[in-house]
Amino acid sequence: MISVDDRQQTTVPASSAGDAARAMHNIAFAMSGGTFAGICAHQSLVFG
Repeated sequence: MISVDDRQQTTVPASSAGDAARAMHNIAFAMSGGTFAGICAHQSLVFG
């Protein structure tokens, strides 16, 4: 099982859960999840 927080971050350094973190798989959820993860990664790099 892959656990993620509300910002899609795992507890494992340098890893990402991607679409495996959601029980329901389809292209719309995969795209929105990837976009959200990218935004969160950007915010983490910019704001720490």
